Amino acid sequence: MEAYDADELVSYRSLSSLAILALVLGLFSPLSLIAPPLFVIPLAGMAVALLAIRNILAQPGILTGMTLAKIALFLCTFCLVVAPVKSAVSASIYKKQADQAAQRWFETIVEGDLSEALGQLSPSAIGGLSRPDPASGNPADRQPSQPAIEDVVEALGKDHFVEDLRAQAESGPLDFTAVSMSVDTNRSQPAVSIDYSIDNKGGSSSVMIQCLRVNTPPSGKSWKIDAWKQAADHTHSH
Repeated sequence: MEAYDADELVSYRSLSSLAILALVLGLFSPLSLIAPPLFVIPLAGMAVALLAIRNILAQPGILTGMTLAKIALFLCTFCLVVAPVKSAVSASIYKKQADQAAQRWFETIVEGDLSEALGQLSPSAIGGLSRPDPASGNPADRQPSQPAIEDVVEALGKDHFVEDLRAQAESGPLDFTAVSMSVDTNRSQPAVSIDYSIDNKGGSSSVMIQCLRVNTPPSGKSWKIDAWKQAADHTHSH
């Protein structure tokens, strides 16, 4: 009879609701690897799992669910450790790819292939070149239609930075050095801002380039030049 009573008491132990909640949060924790703002999920899951474990240890004859709580704690801890590492690795890769895209753009401009340089710009940057200069001519005389590609190429060639870069290249080979980089992943399209020092025997200059990771079917995602700003306050942006 005493053995039966003991077995009956064990069967009435309740599954900890906190352990269940912790497991749910643990199962959703991998979302933080996709979207960094969801980092709060594994953080909350870890706190709930620890609380569940404490309650179960304090009431061993009443509560059960220790295994669930430990699984949840493992999942949340794993994601908390992996998420920052993944973000750091992604940022490093983005910086390298954006730097390569910017350097290719510089070289294309110096080589004089402005049509190719235009193709390395983001749609918004091309749109900025397509807009007429508000200081030039009568607004009533401007064409509202889509400008010809030749006109946009010409506008790129007349850009202050492009003109200055090509003029500086006439003094000898240019050395493009990335002084600083910053990555912004809190947007639908990751962006990298890079400050460059441009040097050769004829002098030096600096420019800030913003690169955007855009989808370019059918080739997939690639880095495009989205904006640039010279230290001399010549600015192009969308």
